[in-house]
Amino acid sequence: MDFSQSIMELRYSWEKEDGTKETWNDISKRVVENVFSVKEFENKEEIKEKMLKFIQQRKFIPGGRFLAQSGRDYHQTNNCFLLRAEDTREGWATLLEKATLMLMSGGGIGIDYSELRPKGAKLKRSGGVSSGPLPLMSTVNEVGRGVMAGGSRRSAIWAGLRLSLIHI
Repeated sequence: MDFSQSIMELRYSWEKEDGTKETWNDISKRVVENVFSVKEFENKEEIKEKMLKFIQQRKFIPGGRFLAQSGRDYHQTNNCFLLRAEDTREGWATLLEKATLMLMSGGGIGIDYSELRPKGAKLKRSGGVSSGPLPLMSTVNEVGRGVMAGGSRRSAIWAGLRLSLIHI
């Protein structure tokens, strides 16, 4: 078995009911059927046939997540996500929920923390003071430590802050 065949079987082929693995043609059909099941449009069948042919001939190869996940009940096909931290309690909670789900599905995340108030800024609703972005950044990082994407891969997390907001 050549290298590409072994990678295909290891990463992208699903096991069939008879115990055999999907072939490249089987994978191609599964991906095309799943991707084109989302929306109805004119000439759909004709375009599906062309796309299937392109994939089977390896003139176009979808990304690995499409090959591995298309057709599953929960099929995460994005590699990475960009999120924005909102400057509210609810925003922090929503961000943590989204980050957890995205990391658990195998996606990497990037988060822009630029909208958060700096440490020590007054809070209008509670009358307290802002803790700044670092506690939220640390919490997201801890989520990433606990989540092993697919059970075995470290989480990929990027944090961003507009340079104009950094006080040196």
